[in-house]
Amino acid sequence: MKANILHLLAVSALVALAVAFSACTPGTRIVDYPLIDGANTDNLAVERVEASDTATILHCRGFNRPHFWIRLAKETTLLADGQRFALIGAEGIEPGEMLWMPDSGDSCFTLKFEPLPKDVKKFDLSEGDEQGSWRIYGIDLTGRQREAFPSGLPQSLRQSPKADATDALEYAFSIGESEIRLHVMGYREGMNSPVIYLNNLFKGQQELPVSMDAANATGTLKPTLYGTGRAMVVMDDRTYGDFCIAPGEQVDVYMDPSSIYELVHKLRHPELVKPRKSLWTLGSRYDALNNQPLPEQDLLENLPYYLPTYDTTSDACTDSLVASYQLLRNQLESTGLSPLMRRDYLAGKACEVIRTLDMADRQRIYAYASQHKDIPREKITFRPDPIQPHHFERLITEAGFDLNDPLLLMQFESISLTEVPVDDLNTAKYGLLCYLKKGAKAAYLAERGTLTDSQLQELDGWPNPFYAEMCRRIIAHNQEVTAAGKNRITPTPDVPKEKLFEAIIAPHKGKVILVDFWNTWCGPCRAALRANEPLKSGELADENLVWIYIANETSPMATYLESIPQIKGIHYRLDPEQWAYLTGEKMFNIDGIPSYVVVQKDGRAALRNDLRDHSQLVSTLKEALK
Repeated sequence: MKANILHLLAVSALVALAVAFSACTPGTRIVDYPLIDGANTDNLAVERVEASDTATILHCRGFNRPHFWIRLAKETTLLADGQRFALIGAEGIEPGEMLWMPDSGDSCFTLKFEPLPKDVKKFDLSEGDEQGSWRIYGIDLTGRQREAFPSGLPQSLRQSPKADATDALEYAFSIGESEIRLHVMGYREGMNSPVIYLNNLFKGQQELPVSMDAANATGTLKPTLYGTGRAMVVMDDRTYGDFCIAPGEQVDVYMDPSSIYELVHKLRHPELVKPRKSLWTLGSRYDALNNQPLPEQDLLENLPYYLPTYDTTSDACTDSLVASYQLLRNQLESTGLSPLMRRDYLAGKACEVIRTLDMADRQRIYAYASQHKDIPREKITFRPDPIQPHHFERLITEAGFDLNDPLLLMQFESISLTEVPVDDLNTAKYGLLCYLKKGAKAAYLAERGTLTDSQLQELDGWPNPFYAEMCRRIIAHNQEVTAAGKNRITPTPDVPKEKLFEAIIAPHKGKVILVDFWNTWCGPCRAALRANEPLKSGELADENLVWIYIANETSPMATYLESIPQIKGIHYRLDPEQWAYLTGEKMFNIDGIPSYVVVQKDGRAALRNDLRDHSQLVSTLKEALK
């Protein structure tokens, strides 16, 4: 099917569908916009199913950015009651070939499969079992309608909470192990496992993969929290929601993977789908906040995006951010949101504008570089009118932040509060911000083993004992982990830095080596590690393939030692000079991490950052192994 026809179908899909299916075989089961149990992709939507004695026909839409492509595997099948039903025809797409998106980013096509048995009520669509294959689970053939709540949700969570009990919303200045029991409603074998990203004001972000028990559709985590945390649940690169949790709590979290139905349909057919929550909690002191209903529209979508030009003054930057915050506050007044949700939106926006002001100098330098591409980055000397402490004070005062609202400390971007240049501990002026900057800095130093005794004694003199206790707990934990885990690191060869890489690969002569430059604080690195790990026992299980991981001392030792047992391979941790040489111009000239070097069997080594595209990695290494 030509691109212009695809575009017309994408624009007028409902009309086209009505015409195209007017001549269906008698007795054919037809379901428009069938419900699903879950999916690992939002690039593919099934908009109509026709199930007859001769075939099962799926009318689909493929989504991607304009002029990007999607591809559906030739091996795509339907699965029902333990049987597979083969793909026997297609129109508008050539299975196995790239389908390029038109300007709309939206293409229609039809897939024809062998007929399903008449008694099948649900079926799956699967490209196969390989990493990254698309799967849509539980495509419904009964024509049932969307319910207000998923079937596995407890009755007590099916009503809006009585929400403005502020005594339950204090920030927990305490330390303790919490238990998170994640219930993925409708989860079954074959679905990918979720990841929980736990953000904490003093410990940063922890990435917590969830090991699911398919028998009870539950996974359990027991993280140690240093103060209240805010977590978001991600599965298949889609965020399903977020929740707050306090140290020491046992919380049941209910997640609805079928809500991806809304994601793939609501932009095209908003009249078909009403917003519905995807995540609820039970057992937290923050249930009232976590279980607030979704607003019917995105309250942030109409806010102007702050993007200064390089000659924007610092006063003008501050003015823009004050106006942005005040605009949101005015918009919230006209919504039906509860007072609690309005507070939460405003607290999140306050953290955002503080972070943006803190980054304004860097943003303007970047804007200058973008406008002066003829100047090499290392030779740019432009420096903007700098952000000063009084600009933060203006932002706080003129925007009218409530600095004593504990919700400020519970946001994903609450770490930005530690950037406010508070030089004195004036609680009347700075409220909860007073101790954050020094407290967060102390936790950072404790994490890296560089907090001095005098700094710790200063914390002992503060009114809140939490800060000193936190640092002592961090130090004790790190010492324990370090003592137990140092043998997990391969000793770095004692050679000049110019010979270091040669010495690292020398023991593996004649084999293919993938060298992965990474660090624990790098989100894309962690995502790539998760994606690659199953390959070692799957498609790339080969004794002639060696996996070498190189990090540096910016990865806190305890965090690093806790991470590497989950990464099968050989691990090196370099000092700054060694890292700078290997990643610098004289060696691999790495532009960021993750970065990959492939060493061929004959010892030739080359930087291969095309392997950041995960689809390239398997084929490249298989070719090298031949």
